[in-house]
Amino acid sequence: MAEFDKYVEKQYVSASGIRSYDENDTNDADKFISWTYRRGVIGKEYRKFAESNGIIFDSSHSAEVNKCYLDTLIRKGSNGNTISPCRLNMQGNYTKALFKPICGQPILLMGSQKMPLPEGIIDIMTHNPYEFEDMEEWGKLHQSRLVNIVVGVYGSKRDKDRYVKMRSMDVLKASMHDNYRDIYWDDEKNYYYILATRDKVKVKTIDF
Repeated sequence: MAEFDKYVEKQYVSASGIRSYDENDTNDADKFISWTYRRGVIGKEYRKFAESNGIIFDSSHSAEVNKCYLDTLIRKGSNGNTISPCRLNMQGNYTKALFKPICGQPILLMGSQKMPLPEGIIDIMTHNPYEFEDMEEWGKLHQSRLVNIVVGVYGSKRDKDRYVKMRSMDVLKASMHDNYRDIYWDDEKNYYYILATRDKVKVKTIDF
């Protein structure tokens, strides 16, 4: 398993409410595989929900960031872009880099090197982020009007980390201030929540 996929294991531990995960333990591994399958099914439903609310995944102007092959929502062979350090994320048009919103700027990091976004990308999206510490930075990115953002969370209502994720979305919402869409839906089993730029940036002009 690629090193970046350890973040998916971390999400499994958090959602399951267990202390740790041992990939060498057959029972643990079976439970993890089962969880990733169920999360994948919920992810497909989340994508349908997002698309029904006007979110476009597979456009050449969109980029999903910091996800790996286990949980990317970009379809293989599509015009969508993926930006991720994960070595095995080869969906859509792939750029190997870590995306970081820093002081309102969309930054790609390759080691210590900073790079600009690939040309033409104006919609930046992530779903079930591996890290929630920079939610305020995502809010600053939204306020900068350099790009549009789409940040979402989804999962089973039984997940132990559901309320932690929702509180993190509250942090983002507070930092966006205005000009955003607040989209929530749930059913008996699952929940889906998206915060997205409302009046979208049409043309990207970023000096780097």
